[in-house]
Amino acid sequence: AVNHGGGVSLEGIVVMNANEIYANQANIGGGVYVNTYATDITLQNNAIYQNQAIFNGGGLATRTFMQGNYYLTLNIWHNTIVSNVVTGTTSTGGGLYFGESNQTVQISNTIVASNTANSTLAGINNKQAAVSGSNNNVFNNDTNVTLNNTITSAPQFADLASFDLRLSAASPLIDAGDPSVPVTADLTGQRRYCGTRSEEHTSELQSH
Repeated sequence: AVNHGGGVSLEGIVVMNANEIYANQANIGGGVYVNTYATDITLQNNAIYQNQAIFNGGGLATRTFMQGNYYLTLNIWHNTIVSNVVTGTTSTGGGLYFGESNQTVQISNTIVASNTANSTLAGINNKQAAVSGSNNNVFNNDTNVTLNNTITSAPQFADLASFDLRLSAASPLIDAGDPSVPVTADLTGQRRYCGTRSEEHTSELQSH
């Protein structure tokens, strides 16, 4: 495994849109690592699943130390972060791990579900960042972040066992998104807002 960012390591100004990041390994940030020199990062419409880290951030980790005057703004919009793991005996943040205080993180319309850790905070562990957001689904993993309008019931994927992460027609996340989030297309390039509001998910259910 690499040290940081088994799938992707980001720095500078980046919009990362419509990717599947899965089955990667690293010491920190198994799927995605937002590194020391990142300043403005937006992750939208990404599926991040089945990644593994030893220490922190099975799905995603931000830098854990401050370097010079680099201040990070991180937007996490319409992502699906599922079944990632941290394996160390005291490691946390199986889904998401946010490090230093010079970070502002906004999470909306995102699923954080069924991530695991051997310790606590398997879903989201925020050490010192300023984290806010709304209309997310946090299911079957714990967090120390308080977000508005969080749905805590099962997302009801088409088939989680085979990682078919499309939403079933019965999902409580359909038309449950925050309409102020400026993402107009989904993972497949289809338009959002096929119903009254967008889905809390990477993909929009087109038949409703």
